[in-house]
Amino acid sequence: MQALGGRLDDVVRTRVFLAPGADWEGAARAHAEVLGSVAPANTMVYVAGLIGDGFLVEVELEAETPVDVDRSR
Repeated sequence: MQALGGRLDDVVRTRVFLAPGADWEGAARAHAEVLGSVAPANTMVYVAGLIGDGFLVEVELEAETPVDVDRSR
């Protein structure tokens, strides 16, 4: 996101996917540490599994950036 000119403050929504064995409280704590001051809308769900051996958490971010952001990078 930063490579495209976006900032953490531009994040408006996150989705956190947790595989079996994931620590939801730890994931929520990490989410708050990174995004707490931004406070985007958030959904956290358990899923049957994630693609990739041993993957436990996947985070999806949506951000709204100004129209004039330089995307040529």
